[in-house]
Amino acid sequence: EGKLRREFLRLMRKLSKEGLFEESIKRPIPTYPELVGLVTSLEGAAVRDVIINLTRRFPGARLVIRGVRVQGEEAAGDIIAALRLFNRSFPVDVLILARGGGSLEDLQPFNTEQMVRAIRASSIPVITGVGHEPDITLSDLAADFRASTPTGAAEAAVPSSVEVLSLLRQREVSLAADLRKRLHGHERELGALEKRRHFSDPSLLVNQAMQYLADEEKSLVTAADASLQSKQRWGEAH
Repeated sequence: EGKLRREFLRLMRKLSKEGLFEESIKRPIPTYPELVGLVTSLEGAAVRDVIINLTRRFPGARLVIRGVRVQGEEAAGDIIAALRLFNRSFPVDVLILARGGGSLEDLQPFNTEQMVRAIRASSIPVITGVGHEPDITLSDLAADFRASTPTGAAEAAVPSSVEVLSLLRQREVSLAADLRKRLHGHERELGALEKRRHFSDPSLLVNQAMQYLADEEKSLVTAADASLQSKQRWGEAH
């Protein structure tokens, strides 16, 4: 245990210096994911907890599960291969990496440098739900979001359908109120236009147009007379 703890701290310092745990490089979790990928063991409570809580919380999301080993020497390779498989062949909206709690030795697959780099290399946001509240792994530090349990990971991956429906109802009320406000504004504008003389007495528009035409006709006649007189004077002079 002491040797694993020292290696954990050494690797954490090394990867931290590279900036692999920086908050600024972490990808946002999509608000309304349609496809959620789950990488976990098909045995044990973690897979059941994620399925139950995710489908209860947001039934509209589809869950795609890739079973892997989460303990032992070959577990890290299994998990990394699953992450790459999702990125290469099945690009879901968000990935959950989950397992139940355990000792530092049990969680060793989640504390490898290869695992950290695979999480950061993923183009899909990664949520970890590894272990229980006291446990933290290097995978948690590298993930885009860290939940303390598989249940917490499921809740972080999808919104609450109850909250979504409540928000939609609020938006509906707000849109209806805004529409009524706009309609009342247009009614006032139309009422003000209706009271203008041009609309209450249409003949005014016609009379104004006739006066304009008469004025233009007079100007044309005056200009034509002046032009003719100028040409006559020029002819008499030559």
